[in-house]
Amino acid sequence: MEHVHALFVSTHAMLFFGTSHNGTSRANLASYAQRVVSSLLPSKVVDTDSRLINALKDGSEILQEITDNFQPKMKRFNVFFFWEQVKTDLGAKYHPETYRARVLLYSYDADIFSVPGASVASSIYDEAVGLVAQVAAERTINKIGRRPIVFICHGFGGLLVKRALAYCYSRSDHYRAVALCTTALLFFATPHHGLTKESLVLAKTKHSGPSHFMLGLLEGSDMLQEITDQFAPHVSKFLISTFWETMATRFDKGQAIIVHRDSAAPPGWADVEKCGISGTHSNIVKYPNTRTPGYRLVLAAMDRYISLAAETITRRWRQETDTQLQQLKSEISYLQADLQDSTKHINSESNGYIPKETTSADCVATTEPLPSSINVHYLVPRRSDFFVGRKEAARDLKKNLDDEPCKKPKVFVIYGLPGSGKTQFSLK
Repeated sequence: MEHVHALFVSTHAMLFFGTSHNGTSRANLASYAQRVVSSLLPSKVVDTDSRLINALKDGSEILQEITDNFQPKMKRFNVFFFWEQVKTDLGAKYHPETYRARVLLYSYDADIFSVPGASVASSIYDEAVGLVAQVAAERTINKIGRRPIVFICHGFGGLLVKRALAYCYSRSDHYRAVALCTTALLFFATPHHGLTKESLVLAKTKHSGPSHFMLGLLEGSDMLQEITDQFAPHVSKFLISTFWETMATRFDKGQAIIVHRDSAAPPGWADVEKCGISGTHSNIVKYPNTRTPGYRLVLAAMDRYISLAAETITRRWRQETDTQLQQLKSEISYLQADLQDSTKHINSESNGYIPKETTSADCVATTEPLPSSINVHYLVPRRSDFFVGRKEAARDLKKNLDDEPCKKPKVFVIYGLPGSGKTQFSLK
């Protein structure tokens, strides 16, 4: 501890610029908490409306403890205090108290997707599972397992959320509840159908060599198609708004629209609100004031979705309960039929079964008792009623199976990301 004490002895003066020693009001904290929370707290999912604000508000126990510990030592230093005299523009105001909403921020390291040679599909899957786990843990700890969720996604974050929700619907545990409680999605410049080559050429990465992740974002890539196929059966379950930039982003060697309208707002999505925002790719999610283009548009969408959330969640959980009950009845009927078939099969077997190619002399020489059955059964997983889609792949497989017969067995390989439904596709 000597080096720590040396730091204390060597400190001669302290200059405090706008430090809130006694805390600040909850209203002011709510306005700028989202801007500073990522640098203050290490957690990937951060509740900006609870932990941070409670720690920094007027009269908090944390601030009082810091003050009590520092005050006896204050005379050792030359201390100077400075404070602002001009009000700070905190940007467009958002009042979580109006909706009784908590604002959670999720951060991820985008560099892990850009490292040359890395498995992009596995990295996206792992990050999506991490997102679900963090959200589920936050809701479990705070005992709010059925509170509605609205995801606000920018750029690649939208692809990550789509992959995460598809993963949730493949589960039957508390992770599934995250998808069931998600009422609305707001996508800002999310490249659902990929980026153009022009955008990728102009964009720079700090890694040398080819980036598998950037190539995976090209229009028509297998990675994007995989995510699209997994999310497609669930599009109609959510209230969705899609936004795209209408102004080009400047790069060192030119300028370009990063995510075009057709990619940000897929034409195949029905009953989805679609609108362009006057701004660049990064600016369409920044609102310095209430007059910023897109602010009132986005605020109105959030207000509408939040007002419909409670009714939507109640109806969805009722449908989920009915579906699970029907599936349980179906499984019971299946087990009863399977048990009856097994009973008939066992009763029809002979305990002294002798294969045709075996002679009686061989049987006499055998001292070990013969098994009651030589059949080996493999219990395959039951087909889930929740699995839908993959119609195009099913048509291709059926067409190849129905082609002219060949002398050798036909072999087909079914591949995809973990949780994409390979087993269920085969059973169906």
